[in-house]
Parts: sequence; structure tokens; C-alpha cells
Amino acid sequence: MVDFDKGKRWRARAEALRGIADGASDAVARRSLLRLAGEWERMADRCEQAERLRQPPPPAAPPRPHRPKKAHPQE
Repeated sequence: MVDFDKGKRWRARAEALRGIADGASDAVARRSLLRLAGEWERMADRCEQAERLRQPPPPAAPPRPHRPKKAHPQE
């Protein structure tokens, strides 16, 4: 499984959307794009916070010690 940083991904998307909004000539479209970029920025913050709060997996149980077999009395 490929590990990736979801926070960075959402932040990059928000930044790209801000760039598109800067080029928009329609004020309503610009506001909508900036609002959406803000939502994506909040998503990045939530992803980063979840990453910080995630608990590490519990350690693996140590192997059980080997017990020697009991010797059977010879008859």
C-alpha cells in the first residue's frame, strides 16, 4: 500500500483552486471557488489533526518461550 499525506493533497488542491479563482472574471464564480478552496483547506487541517491523533498499533506479542518436553520414565 502506498502511503501518502492526505493533508498535503487537500492543501495542494485548495491552492490550485485559488489559482483558478484568481483568473475567474465572474465575481460569483470567484467567491464560489474561494469558498470551496476554504473547505478543502479545512479538510487538510482535519486530515493532519487525525494523523497526529492516530495511535500507533500495539506491539506484537513476544514469542512464547519454548518449554522442553518432559522426559517419560523408562519402564
